[in-house]
Amino acid sequence: MSTIDKKIILGYLNKTASDAEYEAILKWIGEDENNKKYLFDLESLYNSIEWDESLSDGYLESEKDRLLKRISDAPQINMPVKKKFNFSFVKIAACIVVLFSVIGFGYLYLHDNKKIGRTDLLSVQNDGVKAKEVILEDGTKIWLNQNSTISYPPTFQGEEERRVYLTGEAYFEVTKNKKSPFYVESEAFNVRVLGTSFNIKSSNMSNISSVTLVNGEIEVKGNNNEGHVTLSPGQKAEINHTDHRLKVYETNAVLDVLWHNDLITFENATLLDIRETLESLYEVKIYLDPSLNIRSKYSGVIKKRDSIDSVLNSLTNTIPFKYEYTGRSIRILPNQ
Repeated sequence: MSTIDKKIILGYLNKTASDAEYEAILKWIGEDENNKKYLFDLESLYNSIEWDESLSDGYLESEKDRLLKRISDAPQINMPVKKKFNFSFVKIAACIVVLFSVIGFGYLYLHDNKKIGRTDLLSVQNDGVKAKEVILEDGTKIWLNQNSTISYPPTFQGEEERRVYLTGEAYFEVTKNKKSPFYVESEAFNVRVLGTSFNIKSSNMSNISSVTLVNGEIEVKGNNNEGHVTLSPGQKAEINHTDHRLKVYETNAVLDVLWHNDLITFENATLLDIRETLESLYEVKIYLDPSLNIRSKYSGVIKKRDSIDSVLNSLTNTIPFKYEYTGRSIRILPNQ
């Protein structure tokens, strides 16, 4: 496993890292699969400190500070993948988590209560720009992306399975329970969690739906008889809703799960791609000046902010453009 400045790891965990430090994180986890696994495991442990309601806020914060100090005191972030953390706090053994990110649109609870057979589901919606955190009764954590809704039962006690229903995009840290498997349902897919990190993208506005596996193993089943497949890390299952064919191919899965830390990522993106992303996030119309080079491609990661002005200012550090407001719209111009 390659090394990285421990201060960057600290900034990533407590969300104080700069755009340049997030760029360094992105590069580091792309260099080695072990780097990615180490960072996600460390983040899971850091986040797991928060959900035990029997502990006071002050105690939780002190234990979180202890974890950060251990990282800070380490000579370098270069630990073997099988290294075990021997912490005595927050009942870590009972809080093994599984990471994954899911995107899906309008499923059973929202459209057909009869298929679910229950009316006691709770629903949480995120209408804001930044990720919204939800904690389920079993300790499972969910970060909802913009314009997303999660529906779930108030308790899983006495249930043979844990099943939730998603509209939009969400990132999950699922508390492991072999006696009660966890399922996520969306319009295109039914996904059974086997201890993993993955992303689902399923939009009723798009002809393509996909599932990308980052770590572990998942079983993916198309909801319209497209087939059934078990994915390995770095693979993507894709369904074309025109010919209803299920295809599997290799892909770069790292970028799909960074958004829950309020990051916007671009990989080989043109100005047209970047415009589409920003218009969707901030519900604003952006016009590109005809003299701009729309064939150039850019890769990077920036913080998601409340104001689109802050995001555009960050982008101008990498991409040669300037912008101006025209009424309620934004016009992007060459920086000459």
